[in-house]
Amino acid sequence: RDYNPKKIHSVASFLTPERCAIYCLADPLVTTVSTDKKERWLGAEYTIQPVPPLWIDHWSRAELHPDIRIAEPNPFVAHQLEITADPHLGDFPVLIAQNDLGTAYYARCPEYQTPEISAKIHISSPELAANARSQVLSALYCDHLTDLLHPVLSAAGQAGFQIEIGADKGKLHIKVDGFHPKMSLLLQTILKKLPLHPPTAEQFAIYTARWEKEYSNAQKELACKQAKQLADSIIHLDRITPIEKGKALKTIQFDDFLNFHKKLFELS
Repeated sequence: RDYNPKKIHSVASFLTPERCAIYCLADPLVTTVSTDKKERWLGAEYTIQPVPPLWIDHWSRAELHPDIRIAEPNPFVAHQLEITADPHLGDFPVLIAQNDLGTAYYARCPEYQTPEISAKIHISSPELAANARSQVLSALYCDHLTDLLHPVLSAAGQAGFQIEIGADKGKLHIKVDGFHPKMSLLLQTILKKLPLHPPTAEQFAIYTARWEKEYSNAQKELACKQAKQLADSIIHLDRITPIEKGKALKTIQFDDFLNFHKKLFELS
């Protein structure tokens, strides 16, 4: 449907303190609130309480935040979905560009007859090596990039795009699936963000805490799964076990990541 700020504002006008409901999932010992009801199927205990009038009074008198406003039109929504004529280039990928910066291939899938594209970008860098330290740094980078791109990824998701960002086998991988009319705009928007704006120390602490928990939990997996991870690391040099990654994470400081971030896209 067409973008309509009046309708958006009309819906937003119903979001008032008097109409809100707050859900809190926490230990009663922490909330100091006793439960007096039990959920019908799973038997979970809960309680329902009115929002304190003082809270509603404070919320009603709160000033509007300058960054909260009616959303602009989504730039990634496709308006033309015609299917491009099949150029009959064959069943194999065709080289369409090659220079000092990289190589690009095109492969047509005419069987599905849908106006969609699957773009896969693989970025190599000397900083992306097959060792535990490099893989941990790249995981931290992907976390930060995802945070940095959150407004873009959210808008693109609402427009029907599916985006995956990750690092593996010494490369940074970006996979985007979606409608072709806005694909180039989305890719340009994502790629422009890659070398920009390193995280703050506070953001870095959040990322490291997350991966510390991830690697720690992996050590509690079934013995057979940990054995497979160890065997994979022996056979494949780029398969590092969570234990080794956890050890590497403890050696990485904020300045180490800033240095990695700076050198990641430098041309050698």
